[in-house]
Amino acid sequence: MTFKPPAFMIEEDFAIYNEKRKEHLTGSYLKEFDKSPALCHGTMTGKFVRAETPALEFGTKFHKYVLERHDFDRDYVSEPDGKNFPNSKGEVTDKFRATKKYKEWVKALGDKRLIDLDDLELLEMLDASIKTHKIAKKMLSKGCSERVIRAELHGVKCQIRIDHFNPDYGIIDLKSCNNLDAFQYDIPKFGYPTSGVFYRDVFQAASKEFFPPNYYLVAVEKKPPYRTGIWKFSEDVMELIGEMNKKNIKHFKECSDSGVWPLGYESINTYEYI
Repeated sequence: MTFKPPAFMIEEDFAIYNEKRKEHLTGSYLKEFDKSPALCHGTMTGKFVRAETPALEFGTKFHKYVLERHDFDRDYVSEPDGKNFPNSKGEVTDKFRATKKYKEWVKALGDKRLIDLDDLELLEMLDASIKTHKIAKKMLSKGCSERVIRAELHGVKCQIRIDHFNPDYGIIDLKSCNNLDAFQYDIPKFGYPTSGVFYRDVFQAASKEFFPPNYYLVAVEKKPPYRTGIWKFSEDVMELIGEMNKKNIKHFKECSDSGVWPLGYESINTYEYI
């Protein structure tokens, strides 16, 4: 049976979602706030601009390729090799991007973005890995992807954009990594519990369901053997992080109301490690 997303799960262009980040707390902002309220506020207001790193750019391609293939095919074009763009002498060289024919071809692409063959081959490998993992394949074979949800938590307007939702499982967050054996150490390093519990709580607040959805991380290696793994946080972790998030969200509201955004490290710290 086809899943029909409920009304609170909004299909929205990313540009609109990104614009509304100025007035809504997100999972990434909450992680920044935990580090420094001033950093969070500076990012929200545009004072601090996040750099577009190669890892973030690849992550965007990865999500579109796996979760929104139609959009990927619409937005990206694989770069052809130099055989299609000989120079004025009819010679094929590795400098084909400097040829007039190549520049005209790129100009004709319009808003489409180029993706090199190495990246495209890697995306195919990651997608194949997910599809050979029985549980991961099942998780992503039903439901909807890239839906926006907004709700209020502790007096603060919040929004999330979930990678995928499967009504039989819950929220699925898709990640790529270099080494699946080390991924469990990346989980706290990149604040995945903070954002995961935030997603769960915003979803629950918007749906008004008593029982919150489960939250899963599906991670795929970007290097051989391209393994796929799935993680689910324990109830103890969810409860602990939930209390920490609640404290930070209330503090966020206090900062918003007062207009005072501390840098962090205002108190004296005790060093006790040898």
